[in-house]
Amino acid sequence: MFDRLFEIVLFLPLFTGILIGLSIWFGFNRGESGEKPTGTITLINAAVVLLILAWAALKGFKDQWPGYIEIYRWFESGDLNITLAILIDLFSITTAALFCLLLFLTMRFSTLYMHREAGFQRFFMLLNLFLSAVLFITLSGNALTAFVGWELAGLCSYLLIAYAYDRPIPGRQATRVFITNRIGDAGFILSLILSYLWLGDTDWAGFTEKAVTLSPVKSSMILSGFVLAAIVKSAQIPFTSWITRALEGPTPSSAIFYGALLIHAGVFLLLRLHGAAEPLVGIQMVLLMTGSLTLLYGWLGGMVQTDIKTALIFSTIAHVAVMFISISMGWYLFAFIHMLAHAVWRSYQMLSAPSFNHLVSRPSRIVPPWLRNRKLILTAALQRFWLDNISDWLVVRPVESLSLELKQFDERVINKIVGLPAQINAITSLSDYEERKRGHAPSGAILPQGRGILGAAMERLAIILHWFEDQLVLKGSGEGLVNVLLKTGRYLHRIDGLLSQPRYLWLIIVVTLIVVIQYSN
Repeated sequence: MFDRLFEIVLFLPLFTGILIGLSIWFGFNRGESGEKPTGTITLINAAVVLLILAWAALKGFKDQWPGYIEIYRWFESGDLNITLAILIDLFSITTAALFCLLLFLTMRFSTLYMHREAGFQRFFMLLNLFLSAVLFITLSGNALTAFVGWELAGLCSYLLIAYAYDRPIPGRQATRVFITNRIGDAGFILSLILSYLWLGDTDWAGFTEKAVTLSPVKSSMILSGFVLAAIVKSAQIPFTSWITRALEGPTPSSAIFYGALLIHAGVFLLLRLHGAAEPLVGIQMVLLMTGSLTLLYGWLGGMVQTDIKTALIFSTIAHVAVMFISISMGWYLFAFIHMLAHAVWRSYQMLSAPSFNHLVSRPSRIVPPWLRNRKLILTAALQRFWLDNISDWLVVRPVESLSLELKQFDERVINKIVGLPAQINAITSLSDYEERKRGHAPSGAILPQGRGILGAAMERLAIILHWFEDQLVLKGSGEGLVNVLLKTGRYLHRIDGLLSQPRYLWLIIVVTLIVVIQYSN
């Protein structure tokens, strides 16, 4: 019975988000008239999930916790089993229930706050998807299930930062955040691979017992990837700068993502793995140093901020840093209680920040004299310790340069191998045929020259296909085929324009995920 209920818990918000997205896609849920049904179905969905979690918690306290439950088996070969699974214990059910409650309250707040916004339905679609992502992370029984939620939460974060995609700045900020978080995702993927390679699975239930059987080097390598993912997702030094850029999204999404839930995903992951990380002194030292530097950064940076949202986010950074320090010191219960309490308090502060700006007329907090008199420290705090510039230099610009180099490699090497020139200036066969039909001589209908054995073979194939197209397809079918091709081209161009817009990107990824889950089962 538990497995069926928790399948509803995991997938109901996901399907609700897809339903809202499809209604937007087909055009019958747009404008102010669609706000009430969208808000209603969202609140009902979150309430159902919250009631199931509350019932499961009460049953667990009364009887016993169900423990590990397998949901779907994706792949099985020999001793290797790749499954989606959940782990129901006091830690997971408490966190999931509280986070779901905060999301429910934020959704209720947003029905009024986002009233008459152009992207109202899109906003609630993403909140439903994020609720599913949070449940995948908190209820995960293994690292693979957590990674599904991890990536879905990152996608929702990217799309909400770029909520106003018609303006250039939100798109750039979302891209920078997306690139930075891919570093943590790479660490997560590395730990997944090493866990399957050395432990045989990634189940949290037996992770600690299996990890202690490995050598310290192998255990450290597995844990290092998870720690890197936690540091990046929780915006710790040196990856802190992304979170201030993430405030570009609407206030409710900032409150629930970066004040209450997503910022604590790294802390939750470390608490889940604390048994395996405790014997590794190197991992504990990394957490201690990272938390200490981030605490100093958040404390000094918060003193010089003049707008309330940025001041709150620097305070959030400092609190999460204290949680990292607590975990490194072995104070796991304190870190857990701190995480839950901070999520509640910070979400309230972030949601009330716009009203606070209207109600309070006094000037911003003055920088304390001891900091004002130390020009070097004050300048560093005002410049946010130049972490934005450092992250650009270490992360963003290298990624941009790599993409440019790959494009140049494709043009200068790959094209030459297959016999294509660096720039193709030839007119297509269809355009050439249209020119000849009008009585004009074709200009530039030159086939590319091949280089090497493969290039020569590709050139010969191109000549054959060009003859077939020119002599049989175009001439043999007359105007009918030409018109069909032109009309098809226009439709494909229109579809390509739609798919290139950010509001349709989520649908492609979610549908792909559903198809993979369905057919792999």
